[in-house]
Amino acid sequence: MKKICLLFSLLFAFQCLAVGNLDLKVAVVCYNPFMTNVAELSTARRLNAVFGWPTGQSMANDQKSWWKEATFGMVKANFVVVTNLNIFPLMTSGKRFNQQSYYDYWKKGETDKHPGGSFDYAHFLTNDVPWMIPAIEDGRIDQVWLYGWPGMNTNETKLFGKGAFGCNSFGFSALQNERMFMMCMPSIERSDTPMENFGHGCEWHLGGAFHNYVYSFDGGIRYTNVHDLALYRAHGSESSENICIGDVHYAPNSTRDYDWGNTTPVQCYADCWYDFPNMTNWVPRTMTCADWGGGVNYKHKIWFFKHMPEKVGLHRGHMMNWITKYMNPNIAAYPIGSHELIRQEDVDLAGFFSFELNVPEGTTQLVVRVNTGLPVLCGLRKNYIPFFNRYQQAGYAYDYLSSERGTEHTITLTKDDCYEKGLEGRWYVSFGSAYGYGNVVTRRPLNSNTFYTVEMELSPKPAPMDGTEYVEVTKPAAGDLYRTMTEPIKWEYKAPSDGWRAFYLSYSTNDFEGPWINICEDYYYELDKDYSWVTFPYKQVTDRARVRIIAEDLHGHNITNYSGIFGISTDPIPEPTVVVLVFLAAGFALKRC
Repeated sequence: MKKICLLFSLLFAFQCLAVGNLDLKVAVVCYNPFMTNVAELSTARRLNAVFGWPTGQSMANDQKSWWKEATFGMVKANFVVVTNLNIFPLMTSGKRFNQQSYYDYWKKGETDKHPGGSFDYAHFLTNDVPWMIPAIEDGRIDQVWLYGWPGMNTNETKLFGKGAFGCNSFGFSALQNERMFMMCMPSIERSDTPMENFGHGCEWHLGGAFHNYVYSFDGGIRYTNVHDLALYRAHGSESSENICIGDVHYAPNSTRDYDWGNTTPVQCYADCWYDFPNMTNWVPRTMTCADWGGGVNYKHKIWFFKHMPEKVGLHRGHMMNWITKYMNPNIAAYPIGSHELIRQEDVDLAGFFSFELNVPEGTTQLVVRVNTGLPVLCGLRKNYIPFFNRYQQAGYAYDYLSSERGTEHTITLTKDDCYEKGLEGRWYVSFGSAYGYGNVVTRRPLNSNTFYTVEMELSPKPAPMDGTEYVEVTKPAAGDLYRTMTEPIKWEYKAPSDGWRAFYLSYSTNDFEGPWINICEDYYYELDKDYSWVTFPYKQVTDRARVRIIAEDLHGHNITNYSGIFGISTDPIPEPTVVVLVFLAAGFALKRC
């Protein structure tokens, strides 16, 4: 019986893995000058070697693998450029370190040798890497990982571009690039901290979307009276009940800042987040720091991110893929089709909600209607999300923003009245901020959650697909025999004129009878590559397996197609290995179905 239970646990762990695809094009930039003019050095070496620190590139490789682990393969960081800058950066004082002054500053502790000020971001982007902003605007780069060292005085993370908002530091909009991007800026003398940098950026970014003030909820932390992010971040220092994940500085049982290695057992609901949003089995288990890495910084951050929802859809108003929302700020909005009414209940309208609206060729009018249970602001922007969150600052970008809060907002665009942006293409609508910006209002009454509806109408109304569009699964083909996850799923497709907006992959080991087990649920606008299995039927032998794909066009119309019937045959696993894999499966943390 024990063997059967162990095998069942393993099967469950593998079948519950479900991820999307977030391919990030990353520029890796390292300030790492050669130290050739330092009196105390007999040979020329790069700065990192002089002080015994790792290179930025080696740290970037670690970050890449950590993100893959933290998101169960969803975040795929692709390095499109890796460059070492053989200079010292300009500081906002207008001065720089030189080789000798930096050696004296850090090696000898002569703090008066610091040139003063902080890192000059504008100079960096316009002079040291002048190619960066054009590459960002063209979509060739999504994110920048900048590696420095003590004294460079960078922020941990920062957002740049029109509408840039707080992301562990205030947004930087001075260069007016339309497409926002985030820079993560680890210091190479602390090789375990890059995920902490990302974690703080995530706290700010998601905190802005949810308007998260954990302490602003009267009556303590309860699943019924707080929004999802506040519950996610609940830890023992602020609540004796419903302890969940904690935050970047506080593990579930922490009693003080940075207390990730606390060995005190705690009754923790962290595992419940793997079933999000179906949190019906709200039962804690005993946990210690061994569950989140034994006090190792980067391991705790991987654990922190691993529990974040990564599913398609909306829950209490917000997208259920929190990682995508954080890592892809320009277009991380829920797509809505023409004449499709979205209604969400139990919504905390202190937060912000964004929807993507596609306007096809030939459209003469677009009407956007937003109705809410509490007065909110409402904004519209072409190509990018209009951001106006709780981190109030200059530089917000929008084409339309309501002059005051209201419960009804109707925005009408025509070819002649579309802010000179052209009617066709992608528009984004955002609304929220029912309780004000910043610290103006931080407390909400209990049970203040309400509803919203959002709808768009296109004239003329888009016609459903005419039957000539398809997504056909070509591999696995009828009669194939699959043995491992290395054999991909392939398809051929003919897109509708506006393109696909989403797909859902699942498989059955019993032909059409099911049950259907998710492989992936993800918004995926270009089906231009094969898809790798992220789950595989472990220790299954069947000749009746199928893969199912459901694809939607940009207006909510969908088609469903199936692969041919194929076989699955995985080799039996010796008993000791089963035990090992069970522990590995537990480490994968029973990722959400």
